[in-house]
Amino acid sequence: MKRILLLFFALTFTSISIQAQDMGKIQGVVVDAETGEPLIGTNIVIKDETGVPMYGTSTDLDGRFVLTAPIGIHNVEFSYISYATKTVTGVEVKTDDPASLNISLPPEAMQADEIVVTARAVQDSEVSMLGIQQKAPVVTDGISAELMSRSSSSDAGDALKRVTGITIVDKFVYVRGLGERYSNTQVNGADIPSPEPNKRVVPMDIFPAGLLENIQVSKTFSPDQPGDFSGGSVQIKTRDFPSEFTFSVSTSAGYHSQTSFKDIQTYDGGSWDFLGVDDGTRSLPEQIKTQAAEEPVRKSGRFTPEIGFSSEEIQQFGQAFANVWQPKTRSAPVNQGYSISIGNAIGGSERELGYVFSFTYDNSFNNRSENWNSFRITADASGEQILTPFTSYEVNSTTNNILWGLLFNSSLRMSPLHKISIKTLFNRNTDNEARTYTGYNSDRGTDLRDFRLRFVERGIFTGQLSGEHHIFNSNIDWLYSLSKATRDEPDNREVLYEDRNGNWTFFDITQSGSRFFFDLVDNAQSGKIDWTIPFAGFNSLSSKIKLGGKTLSKDRTFDARRFRFEQSSGIQRHIDLTLDPEEIFISDNIAPGRFELRETTRNVDNYSASQTTRAAYAMTDLQLSGQWRFVGGLRVEQSKQELTSFDPFSTTVDPIEVTLDNTDLLPGLNLVYKLNDHTNFRTAYSRTLARPDFRELAPFEFTDFIGGRAVSGNPELQRSSIDNFDFRFEMFPRLGELVAISAFYKKFHDPIEQIIRPTAQLSVTFQNAKAATNYGIEFEFRRRLDILSPSLEPLSINTNITLVKSQIEINPDIGVQTSNERALQGQSPYAVNVTLGYDKLNQEFQANLLYNVFGRRISEVGAQGLPDVFEQPRHQLDFNMKKKFGHFALKVSTKNLLDSKVLFKQKEGVFREYKIGRSLSLGISYEY
Repeated sequence: MKRILLLFFALTFTSISIQAQDMGKIQGVVVDAETGEPLIGTNIVIKDETGVPMYGTSTDLDGRFVLTAPIGIHNVEFSYISYATKTVTGVEVKTDDPASLNISLPPEAMQADEIVVTARAVQDSEVSMLGIQQKAPVVTDGISAELMSRSSSSDAGDALKRVTGITIVDKFVYVRGLGERYSNTQVNGADIPSPEPNKRVVPMDIFPAGLLENIQVSKTFSPDQPGDFSGGSVQIKTRDFPSEFTFSVSTSAGYHSQTSFKDIQTYDGGSWDFLGVDDGTRSLPEQIKTQAAEEPVRKSGRFTPEIGFSSEEIQQFGQAFANVWQPKTRSAPVNQGYSISIGNAIGGSERELGYVFSFTYDNSFNNRSENWNSFRITADASGEQILTPFTSYEVNSTTNNILWGLLFNSSLRMSPLHKISIKTLFNRNTDNEARTYTGYNSDRGTDLRDFRLRFVERGIFTGQLSGEHHIFNSNIDWLYSLSKATRDEPDNREVLYEDRNGNWTFFDITQSGSRFFFDLVDNAQSGKIDWTIPFAGFNSLSSKIKLGGKTLSKDRTFDARRFRFEQSSGIQRHIDLTLDPEEIFISDNIAPGRFELRETTRNVDNYSASQTTRAAYAMTDLQLSGQWRFVGGLRVEQSKQELTSFDPFSTTVDPIEVTLDNTDLLPGLNLVYKLNDHTNFRTAYSRTLARPDFRELAPFEFTDFIGGRAVSGNPELQRSSIDNFDFRFEMFPRLGELVAISAFYKKFHDPIEQIIRPTAQLSVTFQNAKAATNYGIEFEFRRRLDILSPSLEPLSINTNITLVKSQIEINPDIGVQTSNERALQGQSPYAVNVTLGYDKLNQEFQANLLYNVFGRRISEVGAQGLPDVFEQPRHQLDFNMKKKFGHFALKVSTKNLLDSKVLFKQKEGVFREYKIGRSLSLGISYEY
């Protein structure tokens, strides 16, 4: 492996060919000043003193260009038919630093004279992100790779919490207070499946930030977007190939205050654990896979010897499991991170092949000490109802997280009018957890001790083939995508002890001595085509019609098997149940009369599901005047969801089938008023929808493998529809600056909400609620502080504040939840981000201080008089700085300096609390 790496680096540096000493490059993008659309075939020339063109090129399908020119100062002319010519003066061309120009050309009807401007090198990708927002037809916020780096974000979820109106709740994105049900996620314009068994959306922590170019969040709907969102549509864009050869490599080491060089809990796993991949160590024993693949592990009867297995066979099955149950300790290493990227563009202005390859890897350990409490309602001496502790546990866990990603993107421009691209992305996020908890349980009247070992692999692969073509003065874009999401949880094992007269003794209850295996595979296949036809609208202003269609097919399978070692009566005569579990479950004790393996798989643990969505749309982007722009149209979506639950061991039991079939008309209307070149006022109306998750439709009870609670689906569920109203005022004073205020109001029809049933275990089900509303205001302010004093030029401030209020009304006759009118679960009434930045360009030094806080939000809905559980506000403060030394850079990052508690309260009682710990990382990178 080392020889291969050395060879790779040698070839890489050898390929850094001799550069022309007297030539440099100018690169950038040319777009329509009104619509922000790329202008294909724009002529870019540099003329000599007599006006004769000496160097030239033209833009491609993306409006991009690269112009090679001599070192020095030049005037660059941009011209396009029916648009005003623009000349940029004073462009400085260097050998090792391409000059960047982002140009917008206004239609001739607006500006007949040639425009002359002074060049300003724009190399800040955050500037490009704001340019996208300014020209977008819908209300959009986002974060660029540059800002992800400045905030030391590790993954997409870590980055998104810095975006206006976004909070992250348990890995999932909440937009404007609306949970994952009201959001969707696309990667490079394609839908992707989810590795979560009870969710249709993708957890954001599975995308390493180092592979991303930007993340855009569309907060209003236009007909060329999928209609299944109301909060926001998260558009993740992976890294694109550069305009010239680039190579970068980095490494980092991190210290965590609660973990590094301290004792951590671990256990013997597999040789590939460092890659987040089980090598088969945790797999279901081979004997069971071959002999009990089609029938459960159960003992055959005296009169039915052909059904089931003999005692000897079951004994062999049980002895085949790894006898590892409780954690052991060792010292934690430092956290580690590595990345490498290489890219290039080969060819000229007519034909070009570009590629980028990136790999990123992070390996981190995290110790956590938590307090868990549960309560019941009792009456005090005066008869007043009070909360009384029911259980109280101290939970200690160690999680080894492996996050890595591999990306390869390539594009071939066959001519300035035709381009084909292929994009591939594979991510893996694995949590290897060892957990111990100890505490009092009032039902048993004694203390309990629990050991759990858990290994969860989650992965996403997506491959995309796309094309862009300029034909007959129109643009045709198409995309075909294949994606696969997996979640594998092999050999989740748990054992419990109880305190009997001062001795920890094996506790024979359902989850004690258990081994769980489950596997999820979710495949998605999609295709879409968009046809854009430009035309001269009112007063010959540039406008366009856009038509398109899309098909999406998803297929999911979920397979699970459960086992448990059950103790026989009178076992105490043979086994000392106070021994450690590895001594209790030795091979000699896996035998009749001692411990016997039983399969506890339920006939509703396994299911398959599918969803087919077909859509077509028509819309127009119409320039009504020099100031008014209308973007609107209609989308038709037909969706069919099917779910089948089956018993994997029976062919005689009929499977349970559920189908939901709907066709919806979804209008989207956006009106933009351009007050001047720097200021927009936007208003929008749309109708969108939210469909149930697969298992929410299932008419049977299953145990949530993630939370352990009994959950019942509801086949009578209907999809929800939402009326969305949005208003936004935005001003872009200078490049990289933004001042914006937004207001929104949402009215929900038949919203789907979780309710609690009056069963002994307070199981959960789902119901279409009566109604719900969600409304709020967003503020954003990004300015350089030289507006106060020239001496403050290196300083900048980036602040966003979101205020949200929601209310949902639930029918009181269908559940025992305490509150039938409350805020939406997971919705924070406020969220605040503040970033104070220092950027001294001539010293190549950056520093950033970042603050984040959110308001208290409902974590769990209370039932039978118990109040709701609220997650309390938490303040986070981070700091990082970066210094460049030529091609090298040194970065220091600190996170969670305040180390505020993560606190959940049920009225005044502490439901759960823990600290995350502070972290410090040091990284070094090389970039060519």
